[in-house]
Amino acid sequence: MLVSLRSPIMPSVINVSAVLIGVALAVAVVASPRGTLARMRVTALDVVFISYFVIRVVVEFINSTDFSVSFGSGTVLDLGLGYLALLACRIVVSSTDSFFMVLMGVAVPGVIVAAIAVVQIVGPPEISNFLIQRFSSGGLETRISAGWEIRGTSTIGHWTALGGYLSFIAAIFAAKIVADQNRGHVNRWIWAGLVVVLMGQVSTLTFATIAMTAVVVAVMLYRIGVRPAHLFVALSAAIVVWSTLGEMLASRLDKQTYASSAGTQEYPLLPESVAFRVNVWINESIPAIFERPLTGWGIGTYRRFGTPASSDYLRWISPESEWIRTAVTAGIPTLLWQIVLLATVVVVMKRLCSSVNGRFVDPLFAAVITLLIASFIHSHIANRGVPLVLWPVVGACIALAMVSSKKEASTGEKGEL
Repeated sequence: MLVSLRSPIMPSVINVSAVLIGVALAVAVVASPRGTLARMRVTALDVVFISYFVIRVVVEFINSTDFSVSFGSGTVLDLGLGYLALLACRIVVSSTDSFFMVLMGVAVPGVIVAAIAVVQIVGPPEISNFLIQRFSSGGLETRISAGWEIRGTSTIGHWTALGGYLSFIAAIFAAKIVADQNRGHVNRWIWAGLVVVLMGQVSTLTFATIAMTAVVVAVMLYRIGVRPAHLFVALSAAIVVWSTLGEMLASRLDKQTYASSAGTQEYPLLPESVAFRVNVWINESIPAIFERPLTGWGIGTYRRFGTPASSDYLRWISPESEWIRTAVTAGIPTLLWQIVLLATVVVVMKRLCSSVNGRFVDPLFAAVITLLIASFIHSHIANRGVPLVLWPVVGACIALAMVSSKKEASTGEKGEL
């Protein structure tokens, strides 16, 4: 919730979220029953994640040395914090109840984040000005200075990062709704929280993350079975969203079909934002990658245009893709290992989906899959919004998968006896 909060006493690379993660991990370790840590086994994801972290450190050290520039400590530390958050959740999750206790603790503050985003869009401009002053919101500041339409950033700092963050918050609520349905319970507060998160998602005016959340909700409805009450809630939410944000959403949709850039003129069949990205990738990113294919140009290369620490091909301020970003900043081998890391996450989530009763993990799995697809046109995993909700979800899922496998093993042994 506070990933972009500016602290007057801490350096920018160590934000408030970093402190909270450290405290959470310490509490998890101290409060865990005796022997819990000793019984935790090293998984394939641990090995791949730690090795990926080491690779990023080594490659960034090479690039900072080659170009005589500062080490990209912020991005590297964010990656390490993601693993610590994953580890904290692994330690404390020992059952389905603790699984949801942990994840709802992550999700409930997301309702506040979503509500702030909605108020930011429909409220007075002073709200956005306050966010700029207290949170790192460079993109929002630029949009206001240029007189462009405001897109929800809330406390996350950027509309794209907010969209990815809220997709996972929605997935947690959706998983809880499915689990409650399997137990014969209905929690109206969970439904209300999900509606607020959906409104916050629409306020980002980011169609990729809106589509991600739509898939998550569709999976949830499939698992619980669509009923008249669900249709009524969906219709009511749609009316509220459209009456509040419909004009901005329609304006954004019109822009996607208007040939307003070189990209849309060259690729007229693609939406404006996608065509623009394709133009950037072909003319800038790919040539830059092949100039330094092994180690890339370093994490800060997009801030060093016109210097030896950046390719002459690069002109646009962002790679507009997670995979392109990794290849440009750290090289093709690092990108391949990142793909291995995320493929391992998919395998873990898929196994859990197959092992738990009620399939309540399916919305979380849908969020992971759609995130990987959306990362072709967004840098979700590199921003500060998504990782600190993605990795806690993955950590909780790993722990629950281990609990499920132990129960299956125990049941099998009893059956043999």
